[in-house]
Amino acid sequence: MREQTDTMVRLWRHPRGPRERVRRFQDEKLRILLAHAYEHVARYRKLFEDAGVEPSQIRSAGDLVRLPITTKTDFRERPLVDLVARGVDVRRLLLRYTTGSTGEPARIRRTAFEDRLLQMFRIRAHRLLGRRLRDRSVSVSSRGVPTDKKRKGLGHLIKRRLDILNFGHLDCLHPVADIARDLARMAPEIVTGYPGVLAEVASLWPDLAERTRNPRFVFYGGEVGTPAMRARIRRGFQAPVFGIYGSQEFNLLGWECSVTGELHVCDDSVVVEVLRDGRPVPVGESGDVVVTGLHTYAVPYIRYSLGDTATRGDEQCRCGAPFSTLRDLHGRTMDYCVLPGGRKMHHWELIPMTFWDMPWHRRYQLVQETPERFVLRVIADVEPPSSDLEALHSEIRQTLGPGGDFRIELVDDLAFAQGGKHQLCRSEVDDAR
Repeated sequence: MREQTDTMVRLWRHPRGPRERVRRFQDEKLRILLAHAYEHVARYRKLFEDAGVEPSQIRSAGDLVRLPITTKTDFRERPLVDLVARGVDVRRLLLRYTTGSTGEPARIRRTAFEDRLLQMFRIRAHRLLGRRLRDRSVSVSSRGVPTDKKRKGLGHLIKRRLDILNFGHLDCLHPVADIARDLARMAPEIVTGYPGVLAEVASLWPDLAERTRNPRFVFYGGEVGTPAMRARIRRGFQAPVFGIYGSQEFNLLGWECSVTGELHVCDDSVVVEVLRDGRPVPVGESGDVVVTGLHTYAVPYIRYSLGDTATRGDEQCRCGAPFSTLRDLHGRTMDYCVLPGGRKMHHWELIPMTFWDMPWHRRYQLVQETPERFVLRVIADVEPPSSDLEALHSEIRQTLGPGGDFRIELVDDLAFAQGGKHQLCRSEVDDAR
């Protein structure tokens, strides 16, 4: 915790300092993390030994290529005792689930302190983009999958008393008109959420603008924001729009530069590599995104493949900020489904919560073939119980209503899109885009 407390103090100075300060900090924290992982985490000790590498031989981020890449599958297949640092009580760790942005949900564990520290990097990014401490932020996002609730400690009470860093939430699965109405009632200065959802809400916003105020900023993330989505959001809310790149494993990875439009990499929280065939690509070329988290010690993530692809940007942003950049990020893109009669529905509205508790599925994709016909394609690790399949059929058909047709296909593979992550939901109905 001493190292993490040091980070919490120093992270606020970095945006105003030179690039070399951030680079030195990154390398310093990387060396400490690797030594910790080697000494206290069985999985990483074996990984180092199999690679014939000692932690002392990795002095900077450029030396990480000597270690193998890890994946979600590696974490899922390893016993928990191999992944958690020795001496850490697993029962006290916060448990987060990814929403399966690659169609392959994962369980994320970290301490409450680590969770707060990673959130500080996100707050810093919002501040750099213009958020004020007393601005109210409302997130339009999913209810998520089952997870531990964050404990509300002293920090939460202080924020409430000072009326700072206020966050609200609206469920993106609710009807778009209801989301727009509730958002107008809350009148936040900052709106965040998935761009596909925000674009739909923004299309209704002009009719509500006379009864509320426009947000000062809109931040989107969680899926790729297309130029068309960004234009609709900006036009509807009459506010600047910025992309935020993050993941459950690392929280913030990057944020959009207001000058260049590229993504500032959060270099003092993560090491982001862009690789092709396992080797770093030069500036301007694309590759796979591999990340090392610098401040998570309970369950470290070292050279972890997210399943994204991106184009490597400049070593230092042209705006003068001391951060490296990414361009042309390819993450998840999720379509709305258009039902008979024209109703638009987010695909998570079709997937019942019980699906997340079924341990046999590894990856999935929902495809809308026609306005009436849907197919859920699933890669299964084991033969799924017939009762689970029947329950899914029943719940999803009930959601679709009369005339809806739904089937489940068990497949051996699911093709990824050219950009990297495949779409969790792909609509073949033109009006869904």
